[in-house]
Parts: sequence; C-alpha cells; structure tokens
Amino acid sequence: MHVRCAAHIINLIVDSGLKEMHESICAIRNAIRYIRLSTTRLEKFAMCVSKEKIEFKGKLILDCSIRWNSTYKMLHVALKCQKAFERYEEEDDKYFFSATNSVSVNCFYNEICELHNQLNQLNESDDILLSKMVSNMKLKFDKYWGNAENINLLMFLAIVLDPRCKMGYVKFSLKFFYDAQTVTKVTLLIEQTLNRLYVVYGGGLKPKDNASDESAKFNATGSSHQRRTFLSNFIKHQEEHSVLESCNEVEKYLGDENVSPLTPSFDILL
Repeated sequence: MHVRCAAHIINLIVDSGLKEMHESICAIRNAIRYIRLSTTRLEKFAMCVSKEKIEFKGKLILDCSIRWNSTYKMLHVALKCQKAFERYEEEDDKYFFSATNSVSVNCFYNEICELHNQLNQLNESDDILLSKMVSNMKLKFDKYWGNAENINLLMFLAIVLDPRCKMGYVKFSLKFFYDAQTVTKVTLLIEQTLNRLYVVYGGGLKPKDNASDESAKFNATGSSHQRRTFLSNFIKHQEEHSVLESCNEVEKYLGDENVSPLTPSFDILL
C-alpha cells in the first residue's frame, strides 16, 4: 500500500497559504539573494547589523522550495534584521527591494492591512486552538506593526501615490485599526511630507504647517465579521463617500477620482 509522505503534504499546504503573500516573500528573497551574492555586500550588511545594534550572530538564509520551514527561517531572520535592511538600502544605491522588475512597494501596505484584518477576525474565533494560534501571531504582529507610527513612512507614501488608493485608503485603514489620535498624527505627517516632496521636486508649493484635520469627518466600521477582504471594505466605503475639493497640485491629485482598485493589469508607472 502506498502511503503519501506527510511532510510533503504539509509542505504543499503551507505553500498554498504562502501564495497570499507571494510578492512580499519574493521581495525579501530577492533582497537576501542580492546581498549573499557578494562578500563585500555581506560585510557591508554585517556593519549595518552592528550599527543598528541588532543581536544577531547568524547568517542570511535563502529558503528551499521543498522545505516550508526554510521559508519560515528566512523570514524570521529577515524580520529580526529589518532595521539593517533599511540602513543597507540607504548605503547601497544599487540595492532595490522588489519582488520583480515592476514596482511593488505600493503593494506592501495593503498586505499589512489584509493581515491585520484577518488576525483581528480570527482572534475572535470560537475554535480555542485557532484562537490561541492567532493570538500568538497577533502578539508578533503588534510588536512590529501594532503601532501605525512604527510603519515605514515610505509605505504610506507609496500607497498614497497609487491612484487606486490615495489618501482615502490610508485614512480608511488607519481609522479601521487605530485610534483617532493616531489617525490625525499619521495623516498629518503624510500630508506634510507630500507637500515638502512637491516643493523639492515640483516647486511652487509652500509646505503647510497645519494640514486640515479631516479625520473627524471620516467614518469606518471595524466590527464586521464578514470574510470580505480589507480592500473590498475600502471600495464599499469609497462608493459611499464623496471626494473633497482640492486647491493645489498635491491636493488636486488626492482629490481626483480614484482609479478602480479592481483594474486588471494596472501599471502604476503609466
């Protein structure tokens, strides 16, 4: 009698789950592969680890397609060295954190929101074992992304510059997961940064010291337990709310009607 390999089946099951995070995992894999290809890069990365005072004595790991736990180990090390990767990006102008040759940085924030939403829903499951597993996962998530102020500002800027999302998606997501004070603080920082970037690269616009606080007018409900994706929640919200008028180039872009988030084969560079 033929008995299927249990370890292989588990590997297939885990691989199926990881497909939901395929782009993010590919980006991490490519970043590690890039650094490992050169002794000089490895030495530079080790210096970044030291400068960030990260307690890590091991080495960067690349996963193997037939061993799901190797992907876990790769991601575990990458997460531990996150600050070192960010510093390395600043010191190596050839380094590009991407899953493919196409732009993907605008995808990461949405993945974080989807994960956050799923963890919140599953954490209230009646299944005791599942709830306990998710609770442990949520503790790890909250350690890095539980506070919106810990999320890299570039992720917010990238999603705002995606014409399918813009500031509306950022405000919707922040209100969905965080308190009003956090919404106000983070959106203000994003708006000020956008205006300053426009001054540097576009010219003609003076940065605002006090961006308008629209978070009080923003309403979103985070108590639904339906298995809709977070993006579909945003689309529904977008259909129910009108867009505010704009008065300068940055606000004009933010105020224009969004491209549909469901647009197939969307190229953000066009």
